[in-house]
Parts: sequence; C-alpha cells; structure tokens
Amino acid sequence: MEMTWFFFAIVSTLFWSAGAVLLKFVRIRYIKSTTGYLVIIAPVALLSLVLLLFGKLQIPSTKILIYILIISTVGFIGYWLYLTALHKEEVSRIITFVGLGPLMVLILSTIFLQETLTMNDYLAFPLIIIGSMLISIKREKKRFKFSSGFILVFAAMFFFSLRNLFMKLAAEVDFISMIILSQPVFLAIITFLFIFSKNVRKKTREDLKQLNKKKLFVMYAAEGMGLAGLVFAYLAIQRGPVSLVALTHGTQSLFVIILATLISVFLPNILKEEINKKTISLKIISSLLMLTGLYLIVI
Repeated sequence: MEMTWFFFAIVSTLFWSAGAVLLKFVRIRYIKSTTGYLVIIAPVALLSLVLLLFGKLQIPSTKILIYILIISTVGFIGYWLYLTALHKEEVSRIITFVGLGPLMVLILSTIFLQETLTMNDYLAFPLIIIGSMLISIKREKKRFKFSSGFILVFAAMFFFSLRNLFMKLAAEVDFISMIILSQPVFLAIITFLFIFSKNVRKKTREDLKQLNKKKLFVMYAAEGMGLAGLVFAYLAIQRGPVSLVALTHGTQSLFVIILATLISVFLPNILKEEINKKTISLKIISSLLMLTGLYLIVI
C-alpha cells in the first residue's frame, strides 16, 4: 500500500496538536463564549483562498456539493463542542479523548464503506476505550465520575467522524476545491448566528473588549494551524483508508501531552496542567494503551 497518506496524516496531526495547545490558552485566557470565539475567528476561513496559488477552483457535481455541505455542517457542530470542552478540561485530557475518534470512524467506514475488520481490530477496541476512559475519570468527594468534558468530546468526535466519512465519499474532489468550497458554509452559519441572535452579538462584543492585536494574532495562529491540519488531513483521506488516517490522528494525545507538560513546567504563566505523579502516570498509561490499540489495528 502506498504510504504517502501516512506522511500527510502525521503532518496534520502535528498541526492540530500545536493548535490545540494554543487553543487552550486562548479559550481560557481571552474568550468566555464559544460562539463569540467562532465569530471572532471567522475571517480565518478566508485564508483558504491562499490555496488558489497552487491550483484552480473546480465546481464538482451536485452530489459532491451536498457532501461538502454535510462536511461543513457536521464539522462546525463538532468544533463548537470541542471548543466548549476545552474550556472545561485540561487540554491533554481533552486530546486523549480523541482516541475515541478512530473507533467511531472504523465503525462508520465498516458500515458505509465496507472496510473489513480483522481480529486485531477487535482486540484494539477495549485498549483504546479503556485508555480514553481512564484519563477522563476524576475523583471528587470520594466518588469517581466522568467529567463533562468527556461527554462533550465524545459528541464532538462523533461529528468529526461523520466529517471524515463524507470526506472519503467526496475524495474525488481536489483538495483546493474541497477546502475552499467548505469554508463559505462555516461563514454562513456564523453570519446567521451573529445577525439573528442578540445574545451572540452581546457575547462577541464582550469578548472583543478583552482582545488586542497580540491576542488576536495568537487566536488566528491557532486557527491557521487548524486549517492547515484540515488540508493535510484531506490529502491523507484521499490517498489512504479513512480508518487508518483516523488512527494516525489518534496519536495527537502524545504530542499534546508532551507540549502541554513542557509549557506547564517552563512557562506556567501561559498554560498550567496538572503535573503531579498521579496525573502524569495516568496520562502515560492512557496513551500507551491507545497506542497499543492503534498498533494492533495498523499491523
């Protein structure tokens, strides 16, 4: 099997990992409202026009345009849930939950794309699930419970999995047309919310008062990384099995845990993660379990 898809998947994972750490900083320090944040960063979608430097925009068939509409809509819902979760949880915990995404993609691709499951795939299921759940359990008042962040990310991963599925169905479209055509839907949703919701306008104005040029630059840098990650993710999905691409993205937790821990140690004023022995041990064990599961599925 040609492994070009793996290179693109790793690059997209790196972009998303760095962007996730920046997003945590931005989301907690600057912005109170998820919708307000989405309104403020909406102009980043225009960066997709830079892709025209590498080729031409081509209008696909009506069926593919419908797929792109679905991709944009479910992607927006997933991102809204993801941003809300970032405000409630540690970034390394949130990204570890992303380990659920490959499972969802694998199930959806098996049902709708007829991808075949092997015994290794089934053996990987409990490893990934246990690894994801282990890091999402908190102890409060001598009782264990799942954090609200887990529920939000679980829902976000479902919508992101649907986005990956429809990206594979629309894989005949070149990456320039796919990315550029999907962005107007995002802008349309944001514009609709801003125009017709007084509450959204109020929260956006409140958030804008807390920002300056430096803070806006950090926000746009995080979103720019996310957009770049999406470009490379689509290139990977075009060239390889969508389930394996999703599995590669599951390694994002390792990169984020390393980045977040290093920042917590050397720049605690920017980002503060729990770094005691117990939490570090849980994060390491969780990541190892998920990576073992991913290895079983890939071999």
